[in-house]
Amino acid sequence: MRNSVVEPACILGKYLSEIPTFVTSFSSKEGSVVQRWLDWLTLLESELEKHNIPQSAQIAGYRSSIIAVAFDPEIERRTHRKKKQFHRAVVSVQPVQQILSDKHAELDIKITQVRELLRQVLIAAKDAGMVRYDPKTNFTDFLESLILKLKHHEQIGPEINSGIASIGKTDFLRLMAEEIDVSEPIKKKIEIPFKR
Repeated sequence: MRNSVVEPACILGKYLSEIPTFVTSFSSKEGSVVQRWLDWLTLLESELEKHNIPQSAQIAGYRSSIIAVAFDPEIERRTHRKKKQFHRAVVSVQPVQQILSDKHAELDIKITQVRELLRQVLIAAKDAGMVRYDPKTNFTDFLESLILKLKHHEQIGPEINSGIASIGKTDFLRLMAEEIDVSEPIKKKIEIPFKR
C-alpha cells in the first residue's frame, strides 16, 4: 500500500505553524526552550519516520548536534555548555524550518495537481451523467464505483490512473470525497470515512 501524501502534508503544516512560537521563546531566552525544542524535534523525527520520509535523518542530525554539547570535554563549566547548547538550538531552527517547508511544498504540489485534475474530471463526469449519488448507497462504495467508471473511460481513464499513481488510491478517494458536490442535507446523513 502506498504511503499517504495528504496526511504527512497536514502534519508538516502543523509542525511548521509551531516554529514561530519557538523563535519567540528563543528570543525571550526562556529557560526550558532548548529541552522543549529537543522534545519537539524528537516528535517530528518520529512522524517523518512513520511516513517513510527520509528527512527524519536530517532532523536527527540537528538534534544530535545540540545533545553533543553536553558531552563536549573541552567545555568544562556547566554555564558555558548551556550557552553553547542554546546557540546550537537557535542555529538549528532555520534549517529545520527549511527542511519542513521544502517537503511540505513538494507534497502540496502533488495534492494541488490531483485536486485540479479531480475538479476538471468531475465537471466532465457530472455533465456526462456519471456522478449520480443515491443517498441509500454507502458513500465509500459510491466513490469506489465512480473511480472504476472513470478509470474505464476512454478519455478520462489515463488521467485518473495518473492521479492515483501520483498520490495513491486512499488519498485520491479522500480528495475526491472532498471535491464531490453532494448537497448539505445528504452530507449530514452520510458517514464520510475521511477526515476533512
